Amino acid sequence: MGWLDRVFGNDRDRFAQSVIRHFKKKGWTQPLTYDRASFALDVGPDQRLFLQNSHADWQKAEDKSALFDQLLNMVLEMTQARIDMDDFDAVSPLLLPSLRHRGFMENMWMQEGLGDDPPTYKMAQKPFCEHMSEILIVDSPYSIATCSDHTLQQWGRTFEEVRNRALHNLRQQKPVRFALQDEGFYVSDSGDSLDASLLLMPEAFTHLDLKGHPIAIVASRSLVFTAGSEEAAVIQHMAKLALNIFLEETRPIACAPVILINGEWRLIEDFSGPLAPLKPLKTEQVLFDYRDQHFALTRYMERTGRDVFVADILTFQEEGSEDQTLLASLVWDVSALMPKVDALIVQGPEEGTMILRSWAQVMAVCGEKPIEPDTYPARYHFADGITVAQWERLKNEYPHPAEFTHIQIPE
Repeated sequence: MGWLDRVFGNDRDRFAQSVIRHFKKKGWTQPLTYDRASFALDVGPDQRLFLQNSHADWQKAEDKSALFDQLLNMVLEMTQARIDMDDFDAVSPLLLPSLRHRGFMENMWMQEGLGDDPPTYKMAQKPFCEHMSEILIVDSPYSIATCSDHTLQQWGRTFEEVRNRALHNLRQQKPVRFALQDEGFYVSDSGDSLDASLLLMPEAFTHLDLKGHPIAIVASRSLVFTAGSEEAAVIQHMAKLALNIFLEETRPIACAPVILINGEWRLIEDFSGPLAPLKPLKTEQVLFDYRDQHFALTRYMERTGRDVFVADILTFQEEGSEDQTLLASLVWDVSALMPKVDALIVQGPEEGTMILRSWAQVMAVCGEKPIEPDTYPARYHFADGITVAQWERLKNEYPHPAEFTHIQIPE
């Protein structure tokens, strides 16, 4: 922390203090405690208002006072009209399923200030098309609460049991509206913040006038793009707009496209033919997932005193091409948690020596590495880096990969 932050506070601190002042101006009389490490306000016994998402919204909001009023309504519901989360019968009419960014849900344990009670923050969820998580929420008038594993244990219910009730509620309550755009693709237009859940009702996409299988991009909670798998020009327009919006969202979910086949959503892996414009979105998703994880995991390792390097993910894009090659740097004698990438830039024992080798080449020499527990996306643990013998084999027995001749590393 810089000395200016210590004296004047940073932008997050100033936001928290603005929230407190607004609450008091509106008549709030109960104690409010700002937890800087967690970026949260303690508003009552075992009641905490996390500020990260609201801070992101506030930075873009034109009417900042209205956003503060919304936060106050949430806190009033939490403290005065609080739903008894222990009573499943009372909660069940408010249950809904939804989708979120998988990294956000699975990596919450890394956040500073949440380690005191890990079970509370282990969310009830299951992966959906790799990059998303299906979750269970309690949707009340002023706030949305996410169910944790601990909540399900208190209810004595399994995820599937609660999901079935939530899905029943969704089908009874969720309006299904899509707006056809001039470019030929559809955008969800339900007017609520639950449009991501439309993918949990695949039948909502079958009535659309699409050529081929429905393709969907869940950019945010309230924005789903869809087009037909045989509509090449339409897909190209949709992909460009969806990616731009995803990267600007304060609560992004996923830009990796999925396809509906035989009533089941699947992650698109084959980008041939009309689907070619979607390939950059898959690459951007991998970049987003690893970079979102990198900051939190690095801070966690620093706080816990574990001496391991959390490698960042790099990209190389040849001029005139939309394809990006994913890279990471591995130092031969440094213990590291590595992302799975296309190729590794390996630094050897001799000063200034570097080689580029594909992930497959490195695995062939070094053997498959264990995955660090509870990491999404997966991090591969190179304990103590690689040996001198492994370096020599990579350098002398394996050539620069033919598929990466466009990337030249001075060896």
